[in-house]
Amino acid sequence: MTHMLIKEDSSPFIVENKEEIVAFKFMRHLKTEEFSALFKAVEDALAVKPPQVVFNFIQNSVLNSKGINRFIDGMKSIIDNGTNLQIICYNEDYMQYFRNLPSLKRASFALIKEEEIWRQYNQ
Repeated sequence: MTHMLIKEDSSPFIVENKEEIVAFKFMRHLKTEEFSALFKAVEDALAVKPPQVVFNFIQNSVLNSKGINRFIDGMKSIIDNGTNLQIICYNEDYMQYFRNLPSLKRASFALIKEEEIWRQYNQ
């Protein structure tokens, strides 16, 4: 089941509720005021106590230095809740934003090389 949390034409993220996983797929950079919708969605997801939450950052390279600390706050709240967190991101983003963060040591990472995505869509 997929839920759009903001107007469909401008939604910054999609939440997919699967059997034991709640996945957040980020479609574009979040505006400052949109982080409150993200945190509300994370809070709602944690209320049903899923075994795993996934943050997927590979769509449109949504990570940047302006919003990274807010994303980290949201991800830290998932880990602090005792829920497994998987972060899907590009190798470069992992190296730049996540590699040395003690607060995310319990998260698992699926690292994607940008050229793999390019090949997938350009074959």
